[in-house]
Amino acid sequence: MILDMDFPPDARVENEARSLAKDGHDIHLFSLCYKSFEVDLEDFGFLTIHRFKASWLIYKFSALAYDLPFYKWLVKPKIRSFLRQVNPDAIHVHDMVIAESILEATGKMDLVKILDLHENRPEIMEYYPHTKKIPGSLLINLNRWRRAQFDLIKNFDRVVVVTEEAKNYYAKQIPINDSKFLVVPNTLHPDVFKVEDQDQEKKYDSFFTILYIGNTGIRRGTLLALESLRLIKEQIPRVKLLLVGASSEDQTLKTYAEDNSLLDLVDFCGWMPPESLPAYIAASDVCISPLKRNLHHDTTFANKIFQYMAIGKPILVSDCPPQKRIAEENKCGLVHEADSVADFAEKVIALYNNGKGRIEMGENGKNAVMLSLNFESTSRDLRDFYLSSDSKS
Repeated sequence: MILDMDFPPDARVENEARSLAKDGHDIHLFSLCYKSFEVDLEDFGFLTIHRFKASWLIYKFSALAYDLPFYKWLVKPKIRSFLRQVNPDAIHVHDMVIAESILEATGKMDLVKILDLHENRPEIMEYYPHTKKIPGSLLINLNRWRRAQFDLIKNFDRVVVVTEEAKNYYAKQIPINDSKFLVVPNTLHPDVFKVEDQDQEKKYDSFFTILYIGNTGIRRGTLLALESLRLIKEQIPRVKLLLVGASSEDQTLKTYAEDNSLLDLVDFCGWMPPESLPAYIAASDVCISPLKRNLHHDTTFANKIFQYMAIGKPILVSDCPPQKRIAEENKCGLVHEADSVADFAEKVIALYNNGKGRIEMGENGKNAVMLSLNFESTSRDLRDFYLSSDSKS
């Protein structure tokens, strides 16, 4: 496996490696290392981590990986060193930033090559601050990144995507058979997300608590949730919105709350370690993912919805197709129109007024995670592919 950043943490890498290791694969992870770790070679239990120190310069050039050649020049020697050490049968590249460097470093080596697209990187880059201001706005060409992504999909043996919607999107954009794609959603691995660690946050017992977990950037719908409190508080006097996470836009959210006399109704909890999240979920009455609509959000999952469901809480999600499909197919929550403050508030109030319905939705979500929406189930196609590749080698 190839990862262009530090490990740990990376939930998708860890989940895939755990499941593949259970099938008997010997997994070695190349990790570009920007932080300080005690060891460069580490036995992580189900995989071996090979850390290659990466400079500040490599990090900066990674933002230009498909605009200028410097990133490839700097990382290819590290990749070749890793390949000499491990001599792998298959190479599984996580995300596109380092993918072209892998193709060039491996050349005509007899390897099964897998590209794992965690997200539609060119589309989400439109929202990155560094692409909007000089020098990034002058140097980064997102159409060049889009073309590069399509070329990568053509040149890898298999491509792993997060949703059926992503598979359908790429299959329409590129003249390619959709059988090349393996869909592996970001569901929870039962060995990683410990749902029993639920020492509930008691201080919220007297509130009707709305919970958001994750990056608090405005494109995730956090400002919409804040705006809705002006309507919700008229029907739910003891309402509390919890924002558990952080982003560079937190000050904008806090300023809005202060200017609109909402500070008493919202707790900005900041970033919390993963092991503390179950307690916040257990303390909540409804858990939200109010993503704005865009091509990226319309083809991916917010991991948080599976965390919410695993602990038996009803979800309220915007109408981005993947998360709408999960809520409706599993009858585990309600769907609101993205960017509609009024519809979001209306759905929260409806959940408040339907205590029995909230319990039923929560149980439906929990059962879905236990039966099918867990990583052991949703990674089956990926595991079968590797097992069939082994049998041919």
